[in-house]
Amino acid sequence: MYISENCIFFVNTIIIMRFIEFEGFQLEYGKRWIFKELCVLDQEQPLKPLYYLFTSDLPFESLSQDEKFQVGFVTANIHGISWFEETSRFCENRIIEDFCNTCEFYTMGETKVKVLSELFPRLRIHNVDRSFKTLPNLMPHITCLHRVHGEHCAVRKCYRLFESFNLS
Repeated sequence: MYISENCIFFVNTIIIMRFIEFEGFQLEYGKRWIFKELCVLDQEQPLKPLYYLFTSDLPFESLSQDEKFQVGFVTANIHGISWFEETSRFCENRIIEDFCNTCEFYTMGETKVKVLSELFPRLRIHNVDRSFKTLPNLMPHITCLHRVHGEHCAVRKCYRLFESFNLS
């Protein structure tokens, strides 16, 4: 919408919905995130998700004993991604080039919204106020592009968010 000489004009803008999810490790008692997996699913091209698996810039040996224990626990019991698995270095600027300005991003949880908004301040990221357990799982055959690692997979979570919006 813009105003010119006391007239209001509405400009048709198509808003593209994208679903964004990540998995990783929370260090320093929640003050720092180490991203391991990031997935972005475009509603217009659901069969072509953007998928990244990252290495950490922080050597494992530099972690405290508590942090090493936490990393081991999260790997074994939650997302199954090892600290040492990788395909590329995390670079916000390179990733942001894949996103457009007319996109609305949706994820689950205020913490994820906060982390992603701090990392990508130009993006409009919204919380889907639902429990992950209540999301539909109509496509259980869809698995991670890296390897199968259970329900705590960024790809599977993006597809479940996508399905929940298509059913609404």
